[in-house]
Amino acid sequence: MQTLFKDYLINATNKLPDLKITLPADSKGNLAFDFMESSIKAIQKEVIRSVVLYVDTKINATKEAVKKH
Repeated sequence: MQTLFKDYLINATNKLPDLKITLPADSKGNLAFDFMESSIKAIQKEVIRSVVLYVDTKINATKEAVKKH
């Protein structure tokens, strides 16, 4: 499997040679790890909520389809 993606990975990274990533920092220039951690947790919660809503919608649609037959 790794062989299949080897060429893709090499080409993908060559297309972004000047990519610069800016990380959040405090007023002293130190990386804001607490901020990053809390931001990631908030995003994770939102994604989980979205998945639960999606699954609930699918379950309800299935229940309605079963009731009609």
